[in-house]
Amino acid sequence: MNSHHGEQCRFARHPPDAGVAAHLAVRIEPDYGQASVRSISQGTISILLNRRIEPQAIVPLELCNGHNRFVLRTAMQVSYVIAARNADYILGGPFVRELDEGDLRMLLESSLPLPSVVVASA
Repeated sequence: MNSHHGEQCRFARHPPDAGVAAHLAVRIEPDYGQASVRSISQGTISILLNRRIEPQAIVPLELCNGHNRFVLRTAMQVSYVIAARNADYILGGPFVRELDEGDLRMLLESSLPLPSVVVASA
């Protein structure tokens, strides 16, 4: 087992459902264009892109939830690249800094209202 696999398993992955995928966008900066999210967690992301990026590259990302106008700038380190259909590539790897749980929630929030959460103080 490689260390990347262990890192991936440490976080719950969220493949966007159809509603979320419609408003969750990824822009690869500075000039790689748009990508689509295959799965995302607090620690890792897998995207579909129409260009190959070499493993180990640090890639600046702009994650955007168009529904709630939430934008998060971060970066990932590419751990793997797999050739996909139609000359696309599946890229995946860890974020350079884990996402906050609240940021992940904002990225995945769909048009449905989220249930209220009561936090008890210690």
